Amino acid sequence: MTTMAGNERPKTNADGAREVWTAVMARVVLPSFLGAALFYVFIFLIILPAMEDSLIDAKSEVSRSLVQAVCAELAAYEEQVQSGSLTRADAQHRACELVRHLRYGDAAKNYLWIMDFHPRMIMHPYRPELDGQDVTEVHDAAGKPLFREFVRTARSGGGDVAYLWQWYDDPHRIEPKLSYVQPFEPWGWIVGTGNYVDDVAAQIQSVSRRLAAAAGVALSIVALLAGYQTWHGYRTEHRRRRAESAVQRLNQELEQRVEARTAELTQATQRLQAEVDERRQAESRQQALQQQLAQAQRLESVGQLAAGIAHEINTPAQFVSDNTRFLRSAFPKLADLLTQYRHLATVCRDGPVADELLDDLEAVVKTTKLDYLLAQIPEALSDSLEGLERVTKIVRAMKDFSHPGQQSMAPADLNKAIESTVTVARNEWKYVAEMQLELDPDLPHVPCMLGDLNQVFLNIIVNAAHAIKDAVGVGVQGKGTITVTTRTDGDAAEIRIRDTGTGIPEEHRHRIFDHFFTTKEVGKGTGQGLALARQLIVEKHHGTLTFETEVGRGTTFIIRLPVHSGETSTTKEPENDLAHSAGG
Repeated sequence: MTTMAGNERPKTNADGAREVWTAVMARVVLPSFLGAALFYVFIFLIILPAMEDSLIDAKSEVSRSLVQAVCAELAAYEEQVQSGSLTRADAQHRACELVRHLRYGDAAKNYLWIMDFHPRMIMHPYRPELDGQDVTEVHDAAGKPLFREFVRTARSGGGDVAYLWQWYDDPHRIEPKLSYVQPFEPWGWIVGTGNYVDDVAAQIQSVSRRLAAAAGVALSIVALLAGYQTWHGYRTEHRRRRAESAVQRLNQELEQRVEARTAELTQATQRLQAEVDERRQAESRQQALQQQLAQAQRLESVGQLAAGIAHEINTPAQFVSDNTRFLRSAFPKLADLLTQYRHLATVCRDGPVADELLDDLEAVVKTTKLDYLLAQIPEALSDSLEGLERVTKIVRAMKDFSHPGQQSMAPADLNKAIESTVTVARNEWKYVAEMQLELDPDLPHVPCMLGDLNQVFLNIIVNAAHAIKDAVGVGVQGKGTITVTTRTDGDAAEIRIRDTGTGIPEEHRHRIFDHFFTTKEVGKGTGQGLALARQLIVEKHHGTLTFETEVGRGTTFIIRLPVHSGETSTTKEPENDLAHSAGG
């Protein structure tokens, strides 16, 4: 049996308990809390600053696009001035009134202003007392001559300027602001708009609070697991030490066997702890990545829609401009011809008409190409009106699609929402598919969050266009068809979006509503579109989102929403759904 060394103090139960707690703390508690600390550092020092920079860039891009759109409108007014249909003063007055009433942003309080290079304020919607005033010596709260800075930036072609300014229409609140200015050279104007930095800060704070809450929950779970592992480790260690004490009374062979078994148990415990830590870290990384991808998808949607809408507006605007130039060049020729006819009428009243005068008139008619102008001018006017109607339709659809965020359900016209979404997304599908709308005119208004449904319609329609593109290419084998149908089915409104795309193989069908699942190429899909759509329809609107497909023939997505608030669509989702080829 083992004996005590000469002067070694025998270990008491308290000494053994302290050794057990020290070992358990080193193996279980410390690694758990170090992992939680690394999670906090990663989220708040890396992810959130990157998200803030991305939000600021997105808002700056929106400001730039709006200012460029307004400058395009001013150019249209200048063309009317050049054509003589408007005076310069009338055109500038109409332009000021148009810009004065433009609002955008979540609260519809963001605005644009106009000044000149003097600098003198032409129009400011929230500071009318500055209209017509010399603002050369106007400084912000930090003493910065902001209007002179606007002029300097505009002379260099336009750009962003940071300064302090009143909070929207509240003159008593001064906040940092980042504005984009651009010159409109024909009138000597400068057009600008901007975003408050605190808007981005508020969004980041909101995200921080949600992340802090999620991290708090995760930390609580970690603490519970650590507590359990501590308790479990303490008991294991305690039993081991008791076994060692008992083994001392047995022979050496039995003692060696117990020690070998104890070593095996220790290794197993360590492996189990390592697996738990690795799984916890993987889950934390997945949650952070999911949040980043969701935000990236929203920003990507904004960029894609903005580019497509700009293209859709530019096409009719271009041929309206071309037709206007044609009419401007034709008018002098017609004026010369009318002058000759007027002279001929005067001569006819005074007596016989000389042959030379008739020859001159015939020569002018040939030079003018009167038959050509009489045929082409009505077509140019008709084409111009058609182009303006297309631009009006696109702008109206943009206004309907960009529905402000709602805090509660409100009755909405789904047919109108679908038409607006189809128009806004036209650049996504027009090259590969024909769009057929079979909308029930008697469809009742449905209680919903209209902005969320617009996002769902957009995701599915864009996916349908991509599926058809995979099937037929861009016009290589003709175009496919996207059919959107609405009808009332019992106590639910049903929306069907059918395409003639590729369908999906059997092995992918059960995963299309999973987060991050996509069959698109790397960089062309986040796997969030259909997952978000299902979440909005099922969890937020208490409806159902199902689908049917056949490989090589296409896919139909079926959305059912309760017609009356508080009800839930009673149709069950089919167990053997077939998936869409886009997968989000």
